[in-house]
Amino acid sequence: MAGITLTQAQQVLDALIAAQISGAVEGGAMSSVSVGGRTVSFRSMQELIEAITFWQSMVSNLQRAAAGESRTGLRLARFGRIS
Repeated sequence: MAGITLTQAQQVLDALIAAQISGAVEGGAMSSVSVGGRTVSFRSMQELIEAITFWQSMVSNLQRAAAGESRTGLRLARFGRIS
């Protein structure tokens, strides 16, 4: 998602986890979480878990980017030239 910040992603993730803890999904009724102009909707506990997994990944990717790491978390070794 272009233009989303780490703080925003963490807020959405926190709201989704709070929805899971509170049992927001009942009887197949549509539920949603809105944070900072972004809305995530879900109909079942499975969809809620999938949304949590997606946003956990988004937060992890943004944390790595903020730390200057690659998307995989791997860094390439740089070796000096041998004279």
